[in-house]
Amino acid sequence: MIVGSGKVLVISSGMTVENLDVRSGGEVVLEGGTLVNPRFEPGSIETVTSGGRISGIAVSGINNNGTIVGGRELVVSSGGEATDITIASQSTLVFAGGSVSDLKVDNYAYLEVAAGTTLSGLELETGTATQFTVSAGATLMSASLTGGQETILSGGSDSGSILSSGAWESVDSGAKAVRMTVASGGNLEVRGTLDGARVLRGGTIEVAGGTASAITALGGGFAMEGGTATKLLLGGGYSQLLDATVTGVTLVNGGLLGVDSSTINDVVVSSGANLTLETAAKGSDVTVLGGGSVIVSGGARLNQTVVQSGGMLEIEDIFGPRGIVNGVEVMSGATLSAQHGAIHDLKLHAGGQLFLADTLVDNLTISRGTTLTLSSGARAAALTVLNGARLIVSSGGQAAKLTTSAGALVQIASAAAFRVGKEDDIARAIVESGGNLVFAGGTVSDLRVHGGGSATIAAKAKESGLVIGFGAELIVLAGGTAQKAIISRGGGEVLSSGAADFGATILSGGSASIDGGSTKAAILSGGTQTVLGGRAINTVVASGGKQVVGYIGTVSGTKVQSGGTIEIDGGTVSGLTLRKGATIDLAGLAFTSSGTVSFVENAAHTSGTLTVTEGGTKQTITLFGQYVAAGFSLSKDANGGTDITYKPISAAHAPLAAHH
Repeated sequence: MIVGSGKVLVISSGMTVENLDVRSGGEVVLEGGTLVNPRFEPGSIETVTSGGRISGIAVSGINNNGTIVGGRELVVSSGGEATDITIASQSTLVFAGGSVSDLKVDNYAYLEVAAGTTLSGLELETGTATQFTVSAGATLMSASLTGGQETILSGGSDSGSILSSGAWESVDSGAKAVRMTVASGGNLEVRGTLDGARVLRGGTIEVAGGTASAITALGGGFAMEGGTATKLLLGGGYSQLLDATVTGVTLVNGGLLGVDSSTINDVVVSSGANLTLETAAKGSDVTVLGGGSVIVSGGARLNQTVVQSGGMLEIEDIFGPRGIVNGVEVMSGATLSAQHGAIHDLKLHAGGQLFLADTLVDNLTISRGTTLTLSSGARAAALTVLNGARLIVSSGGQAAKLTTSAGALVQIASAAAFRVGKEDDIARAIVESGGNLVFAGGTVSDLRVHGGGSATIAAKAKESGLVIGFGAELIVLAGGTAQKAIISRGGGEVLSSGAADFGATILSGGSASIDGGSTKAAILSGGTQTVLGGRAINTVVASGGKQVVGYIGTVSGTKVQSGGTIEIDGGTVSGLTLRKGATIDLAGLAFTSSGTVSFVENAAHTSGTLTVTEGGTKQTITLFGQYVAAGFSLSKDANGGTDITYKPISAAHAPLAAHH
């Protein structure tokens, strides 16, 4: 049968027409009938209405089992059905509510999928410039798009389609796409809703103000600018969030996610993956697994984070706003490194590593087996160091409100200056060479100052149990008090005017310089105390020990044991007691072979006056106790001065105990 130009053939319900030949300008309308293997010339029109069915289309001169070539128009209305259709260049299809399946479109065709239409099995060839729209109420299903530009309008939907090789699809606001696959060269832009998608290597999904969920991007790119998303699995490629809100993200090997001015929650960063928060981004409930890393910079905030063994958390931005981390737990084998950051509520477990520079930390707990290093600009407040943990304060590092348990250690490194304030309670501390610890209140129960290090006790501060090692120095300023300090070999102590030191022990090779204030000490063999000014009270000078009284120094109640020496270069000495074998060194009185010594007791036999005369120069000393003149002998000291050594002739002449 032939339908010529200007003629219209209507095929009604129940009719079947085969091998129809429709010439240019002819028109066929299917109103419930069936048209099989028709032959159409260019310029003809086919309309499939409700109940109509067309399958297998051929063009005049070409039998291609259903081909519509340039200049042709196929309209499928509501209730119509078209299957096994191939559309060639410059053709137009209008689907207005029918059912269309197995449709293959060549280059430069135009498709309009209107309300009520279901289009399934669509194929767009590689490189096609075909454009089509899916309107409200229409559905695109299981399409294979290797080219073309598709727009899903508000109210339309796309389900199960595959985009690749230059295909570009836009899901407008109010539209929906589900179970999508975007392969290499494919692009999907979402302003509406995306529920379930895979992005393969080389593919791209961009959510621009829309909503996305259940997205897997392994080797491909995923980007959001505005909008919200949930359940993202990202790996093998770079993804980015800008002004977005996302919940439920898992980053796997090779997954790189940049978060800028966005909010991200419930995140797992696996081995080989990286999460970077910057420019006012906010993250929370983040877990960093072994081999994973998180970077916080540019004023970004990270809340409630756990860094597992092998994981890394970095806060870095030297010139921009500080990155801020709240509530972080660093497990054994994990690392937190911060430069120009702020950390609140940090717990460092055994084996965890923490490196801080130019960073503020508060409410920090470090556990047994862990080490915290405070470097230049790092400041820690409300810091708790538990048993077996160690705090190292390097140059420029600071800590306040510090509490340590028994067995914890605070180490003041070279060039560091550490201030112990009123709220600090430190069980044990070491000051290394070049380090300085300043007491301004608070407590350090056990302090050891190593060679080249120093400890300073400031006004109103009181410290006990200090051990000053070789080459180290203890400085007690006006108003400060030291108790039971131990000055070891090569160590030194300096008391300023108005300072005090009670119960100090000066060991062999140790020395104390009393420039002012007052002190009570025991000077052991090889130890030396020099009283330049101030006052030394009830000092015990043991065998081999030495007390030196300077020009304006004051000494009272000193007891010199056998083998001990008190050197008097001036000052005031009272209540001095000598034991058998003790020596007084009058360094300023030149020794002569004709010198004499005498001793005269008082009437109560409790003290007496020792007089030494050398070359016409006389010097007197009051001694407390009972002595006999015959017990004193003169000799030359190492520098030409006069030594007086007391060796009583019998035990009966031993000195009495001191009375005060």
